[in-house]
Amino acid sequence: MAHQMVREVLNTISKDWYERCRIISEEKYELDIQSKLAHARKEERKEWQGVVAKKDAIIANNKAEIANNKAEIARLRKLAGLD
Repeated sequence: MAHQMVREVLNTISKDWYERCRIISEEKYELDIQSKLAHARKEERKEWQGVVAKKDAIIANNKAEIANNKAEIARLRKLAGLD
C-alpha cells in the first residue's frame, strides 16, 4: 500500500514537473521568436535609414548640380548678350 502511494506521488510530481518544463519551454520559444522579430525590425529600420540617407545624398548632389548648371547657363547667356 505504501509503495502504491509513493508511486502515485512520484507519478504526480513527474507529471507536474513535465508540464512545468513544457510550459517553460513554450514561453522560452515565444520569447525567442519575439526577440528575433524585434531584432529583424531593428535591422530593417537601420537598412531603410541607410537607403533614405543615400537617396537624400543623391538628391542633395543633384540639387547642387542643377544649381551649378543654372549658374553656368546664366553666365553663358550673359556672355552671349542674351540677358
